[in-house]
Amino acid sequence: MFLMVAVIKSKGQSKDSMLRRFIKKVNDEGYLDVLKNRTFYHPPSMVKKEKAKELSKRKRSFRD
Repeated sequence: MFLMVAVIKSKGQSKDSMLRRFIKKVNDEGYLDVLKNRTFYHPPSMVKKEKAKELSKRKRSFRD
């Protein structure tokens, strides 16, 4: 499921800037969101309720 995020050092680049680039790539790929969602077990009924809630929010925003 997960693909590896890699940062290659450029000539004259510091470790701090490499770390910043790595963190930015991880955030852009959305890995932290997936990990947060998978941290705890969510019963199927709870997942259905969350999806329905999100769908109703989207419908509400289109009506306005």
